[in-house]
Amino acid sequence: MSFSGLQGLTAVSLTSSAVVGGDATNGLHMQVGTSINNPSTITLQLNADVTLNVFANGNQIGTVKLANFALAPNANSFSADAFLNTNTNNAAATSALQSAMSSYLGGSPTSLTLQGSAASIPYASLQPAFAALAISTTLAGQTSKLLVSGKMVPDLTSTSILATTIVVSNPLAAPITIQKITASVLFGNTKIGSIDFALDTPTTVAAGGSSTTEKIPLNLVISTTDLIALLGTGLKLLSGNLNVNIASTIQNALGSFDNTIQYNQNNVPIAFALA
Repeated sequence: MSFSGLQGLTAVSLTSSAVVGGDATNGLHMQVGTSINNPSTITLQLNADVTLNVFANGNQIGTVKLANFALAPNANSFSADAFLNTNTNNAAATSALQSAMSSYLGGSPTSLTLQGSAASIPYASLQPAFAALAISTTLAGQTSKLLVSGKMVPDLTSTSILATTIVVSNPLAAPITIQKITASVLFGNTKIGSIDFALDTPTTVAAGGSSTTEKIPLNLVISTTDLIALLGTGLKLLSGNLNVNIASTIQNALGSFDNTIQYNQNNVPIAFALA
C-alpha cells in the first residue's frame, strides 16, 4: 500500500503550538495543533498511534505523535504531542534543536520535515507507506517578547560596572528558568556594555508570568563620560528610560529540560537610577 491516492499526505500545516513542559529524559514537550487535508474519498481509520520523526536543517531533533490516528476526506484537525530532544553527542542535531528553539522564542518560523519510518505504525502492511512519508511544514514562532524592562544602578565597587536587573516575561505554558546570560547591550549602534554572568540564584518564571532577575553586572565598554552623554540624550528623549538593543545567548531550562538559545530584542526600556 502507498499513499499515492492521498497525495502522500503532504498537505499538512501546524496551526498552533505551545511549550507545555520538558525534562531530561523526554526532552521539550510541545502540544501542536495540526491540520491535514485528505483530498481523496478514502477514510483511513488506523485505531493506532502514528509517530513521525522531526527533522530541522537535515538533523533529527525529536518525534511527534498523533494519537489514535484517523483520517477522513477533506480537512482534519489533530492535537499532536511533539518531544524535542537530541543525542548530546550529536553536535549537529543539538545545534539544529537550539536554532529551532531560538527561532521559536524569537518569533521566527522554522522549516521542519516530518519523516515517517517503519516504526511509525504497528501494522506491517502499512509500514512501507509510512516509511516513505516526508512532509515539509513550518513551525511558526511565538511573538511575545521575553524581556520586559530593566534597571541599571552604579556599582559602588567599580566605575566600569552597572548592576542591572531584568524583568523577564514567560509566554510559554511551562516554567522557564534563566541560568546564564551572555549579551552585548547597545544604544542605537553604540555598544555600551557586555554581560557574561551565571546567576547565583537562577530566575524561574512561572508559565504566563514574569519575574525579576538578581543584579547582573553590566561591564561597560565605553567611558563614563560617553555613557553620561548617552544617558542625557536618552533620558531627555525617552522620559527616563534608555531603549537598548540586546543580543544574547541565554542558558535556560524549559521545565527541567536544559536548553540554550540565541535571543535578540530591540528597544528594551532600561531605567537608570542612582540606587
